[in-house]
Amino acid sequence: MYRMTFGMMLAAAAGLGRWGVPITDLPQGQGPAVEDSAPRSDVPPAPWLQGDPADSLYRAARESLNRRDFRRAADLFAQLPTKFPNSGYTPDAFYWQAFALYRLGGESDLKRGLQVLQAQFERYPKASTKGDAKALEARINGELARMGDEQATADIQKTAADAAMGGDMPDHEMPDHDMPDHDMSDRCDDDSDDMKLAALNALIHMDAERARPILQKVLARRDAGSACLRQKAVFLVAQGGGDGVERVLVETARTDPDPEVREQAVFWLSQVEGDAAVAALDSILRSSKDAPVQEKALFALSQHDSPKAR
Repeated sequence: MYRMTFGMMLAAAAGLGRWGVPITDLPQGQGPAVEDSAPRSDVPPAPWLQGDPADSLYRAARESLNRRDFRRAADLFAQLPTKFPNSGYTPDAFYWQAFALYRLGGESDLKRGLQVLQAQFERYPKASTKGDAKALEARINGELARMGDEQATADIQKTAADAAMGGDMPDHEMPDHDMPDHDMSDRCDDDSDDMKLAALNALIHMDAERARPILQKVLARRDAGSACLRQKAVFLVAQGGGDGVERVLVETARTDPDPEVREQAVFWLSQVEGDAAVAALDSILRSSKDAPVQEKALFALSQHDSPKAR
């Protein structure tokens, strides 16, 4: 039903930012490297506090994480608050410790990661990584839910359901259907969105049938702040597959007020296998009055595997 090469999976994960593809969905030994090209919350920043007493320890912890030695990285980041409670590196050390524990992936490590994040929320509510920490909390809960943890499952379901909530924009505030808005990257730095997207991503891997109607409600939102959320929901709809995915993507490509969301819908529709997807793309090509969307539909048809796309 749905085709995605490993390279495209990584591209999608990078494009979807901090909540990406779950670690358990990546081929063994091919997880995203922790390097400077990775999403910003997956790479500790280079040391920036010369003269700080914790500088050497932070460098060692960062180096361990970049080498994918997650156990040592978790241990070293854990030492920062204990040995250097007044260091400028300490507030964010909780996040990096929890991230290393998340990458280890064991149930006890994941639960410990949640405890570490809770400590950061309580002790350093203004830490620069506070938004990333909320998204990481949802990612960890997603992994625990996949292991059968009932509390984590309930948390994921609640956060995912919250993503569907939002008021409609008044008609006079709706974006012009033919006018490009600000670049999507300028609008997609919402910590709350990161948390909701991580939860939706986890839910669709746990229970696609439960996730699908929630994602459709996300795509039905028309409030000003949901464009980025809708763009990323398009990917999740396509990734989840199932009956009616073509209909949902076509409806989004035709009616969403944001041009980038419409174009993303066409792109991901091109990744859905089968004649129904070809028919959907053909209908967009023939009936859409949106020239950029038509161009993407034409290109998508030219790349589709189905003989009917020729």
